[in-house]
Amino acid sequence: MLKFAAIFKDHAVLQREKETCIWGNSDGTTVTVELLDTNGGTVQKTETKVTDGRFEAKLPAMRAGGPFSLKVDDGTDITIINDIYFGEVWLAGGQSNMELELQNSRNGREEVEKSDDKNIRFYYTQKVSFVGKELEEAEEVSCWQLCKPGETAAWSAVGYYFAKKLAAELDVMIGIIGCNWGGTSASCWVDRQSLESDPVLKTYTDSYDEAAAGVDIETFRPVWEEYQTYQAAFDKRVGEYYSTHENPTWAEALKLCGESRYPGPMGPMNFTRPNGLYESMLMRVAPYTLAGFIFYQGEEDDNRAYIYDRLLETLIKVWRRDFRDENLPFILTQLPVFVNEGEEDFMNWPFIREAQSTVASKVPNTYMAVTLELGEFQNIHPTDKKSVGDRLSELALFNVYGRKAGREPFAPEYESHEIKDGKVYIRFAHCPDGLTLSDGAPANTSELGFEIAGDDNVYHKAGVELSPDGGVVLSSPEVKDPAKARYFWKNFAPVYLFGHNGLPLAPFRTDRNDGAVALGSRQGELKE
Repeated sequence: MLKFAAIFKDHAVLQREKETCIWGNSDGTTVTVELLDTNGGTVQKTETKVTDGRFEAKLPAMRAGGPFSLKVDDGTDITIINDIYFGEVWLAGGQSNMELELQNSRNGREEVEKSDDKNIRFYYTQKVSFVGKELEEAEEVSCWQLCKPGETAAWSAVGYYFAKKLAAELDVMIGIIGCNWGGTSASCWVDRQSLESDPVLKTYTDSYDEAAAGVDIETFRPVWEEYQTYQAAFDKRVGEYYSTHENPTWAEALKLCGESRYPGPMGPMNFTRPNGLYESMLMRVAPYTLAGFIFYQGEEDDNRAYIYDRLLETLIKVWRRDFRDENLPFILTQLPVFVNEGEEDFMNWPFIREAQSTVASKVPNTYMAVTLELGEFQNIHPTDKKSVGDRLSELALFNVYGRKAGREPFAPEYESHEIKDGKVYIRFAHCPDGLTLSDGAPANTSELGFEIAGDDNVYHKAGVELSPDGGVVLSSPEVKDPAKARYFWKNFAPVYLFGHNGLPLAPFRTDRNDGAVALGSRQGELKE
């Protein structure tokens, strides 16, 4: 039987100006792939052999435009897909904040009703957590969706706003491939071999193997299905509770609604297992030819925050390898503020933010959108996804597409420091005009989020002077001989400091070894 891979459907967007990979399955021995114009004439044509029932062909690079048809012929069967355009294709990966639907974002319902852009299309990789019949059936009904009023409700809000800005600026077709699932560690999106070959990251597969020892998919299926039935009923009760109570809390929800069993028993159908979604989602769309990746994830890895930089760097390497371009741009979202009512601030998200910053500065063609102030108290899913999408798209326009007009899309970041006369002098990159205070900033500058410590490693709030060269000068009467400084080393607090381009100062610490061992010693207390 001749068929394209599931992502090749009517309305597909193919990457412009790159050799384009087309693949699928055939019972034949040789397959011909043709790109046709609207009159049925051949624009491009290539022939390839079938190996173990799979074919893969490369079409020469094409300029932006369309519509075209794509035809595959193995001598016995012919398959054609229509309304194909060449443009820019980005994969939107991550967990729930990338998954959050447009209809559930701020002003999302209004945006859904007015979304009407001929230059945006969206494909959602099917959310099935294991490879098998269920996945194949879901892929059969998958499709590329057009951006029309009322039809964008379930799209990734971040992906939608990212595409909207690119489409307006570039005036070419933008295709977004949604490949995300809430509650997932980055380890879910990396192959097993890459984790196992790293003695530090091997902890992910070791933990899974211990929890799922002796379990196969058939014996696990009824256990998983029972869990899904229970949890769906629990989630419904909790949803009703939150929608009908003025000041809901998670503790009261559990008291009224019963035990949450999330994320369920560990085994070969659990979507939170390492490598699982790499196999059942990411690899179902690889090696689709891309312009790059946008990524919003990290919340689920805060129980191993001290190794997240290593995990994220591995993910980027694996994704570039599997999409066959080691230089593919990777634009990530740094975690914003967040804490729940009554919850202790474990100060573990600062380590995730630092890991994201480290990777962005270390790995070529990797960029980071700072979104610190966009978080919300007691809401791990902040709803202002337009600002997130816009910041990601501005980084793409500047770094990938060379659009240099207007403000630079970089948040102020720590560059260097000097200690002199009992004070810490901090200099920032991407901050030529200095920092500015937001409306409502406290008059007491020790409440702006800076802290300093001596060799005793005990931090105290620091008073702040904005220096003429754009940096800051920190001091505290409780620290006579400062040795180190940090900014916004907490999960949640008000954000007051911004660059003149409107982007918040990124969190940092001058001593990156400070506190890592202590955090690592209590990781198990945080989530596991």
